[in-house]
Amino acid sequence: MGLRRSESGFYWVWEANRGKPVGQNATFAFGTDGNLVLADADGQVAWQSNTANKGVGNFVWQSFHHPSDTLLVGQSLRAGGVSKLVSRASEVENKDGSYSLVMEPKGLSLYYKSKNSPRPLLYFTSSKWINVQKGSLNHVTLKASPDTQEGFAYDLSLDYVEGNSTTGGNVLLARPKYNSTSTFLRLEINGNLRLHTYYRILRYGAWEKLTSCDPKSFHYYKVEGVDHFLSKYTKGDSIKESDCAKKCTLDCKCLGYFYNQDTSKCWIAYDLKTLTKVANSTHVGYIKAPNH
Repeated sequence: MGLRRSESGFYWVWEANRGKPVGQNATFAFGTDGNLVLADADGQVAWQSNTANKGVGNFVWQSFHHPSDTLLVGQSLRAGGVSKLVSRASEVENKDGSYSLVMEPKGLSLYYKSKNSPRPLLYFTSSKWINVQKGSLNHVTLKASPDTQEGFAYDLSLDYVEGNSTTGGNVLLARPKYNSTSTFLRLEINGNLRLHTYYRILRYGAWEKLTSCDPKSFHYYKVEGVDHFLSKYTKGDSIKESDCAKKCTLDCKCLGYFYNQDTSKCWIAYDLKTLTKVANSTHVGYIKAPNH
């Protein structure tokens, strides 16, 4: 399902059967028992809503309560329901990727599932944004304010509520100066969490990307005379030191960057692991550290 104004503005925002693609002549049927079923031509069920015989006149299911890698405005992660987003493996692979955004009792966390690690690796938390005093999070919702088309500037935020109360708060993500009611927040295939807003002023449909990894929430701790283990086995990028820093800052899953000032080589580190001390002070490392 998507929002479409032109071919260039077409984005998929929900999928039912990730990892279980159907073939030709598949069927999508709403049964007399109230169950919605997607099945292959041979009758094998790829996905179903599990709403058979749930009663008459009751609201029992909607795709809006089952996000995959995307939150639309008004959509939530919630305790007792879908509490995480999972990235796609790639642009062409319809299966779960390596990254997840998880609503935990005290906030939101981003995890990377490494092939070399028995458990997902934490690479970002919302502790700077979300402050849960008592209990735990009940739900987190993507909001656009105002929710009409008459505004001149729009606040895009994550609103959160604690427990069963009305206590909570919000985290301002961006403030575009154009109608942003058609916005979605996506966990990208590379682990970045991004807002996409539809810019209607353009003649043709176009989506604008807004970063959700706030550079103000962290700083870099500089270490001189150090090499990352990757520098032995990879060539690194030939870019300026300032561009190396910018590349890491814009990448939420980057834990730090390493730079050889003699050769102007840059290494972006997604796992820190072992660092090697060297005598040459022109080998420098910059480690992301949260601001307190």
